[in-house]
Amino acid sequence: ATADRSWLFFYIFGQLLVHQIKRAVLSILLNIAVGVGKTTVADKEGILCIARGSAMETVAIFLEILLIP
Repeated sequence: ATADRSWLFFYIFGQLLVHQIKRAVLSILLNIAVGVGKTTVADKEGILCIARGSAMETVAIFLEILLIP
């Protein structure tokens, strides 16, 4: 019975990871767009740092996927 339900766990876990990747990638794109519209260097740098954080989040998710046994 446990083996029959293990696929469900991996399916749900996979769907959650896909959703998180999509959210993080969209955040990267939107933050870059916002950063381009800023008029001061300090504002641009701040927004682009947020975009970089989202990029690092995306990398971490992919590493988690690759390291799952």
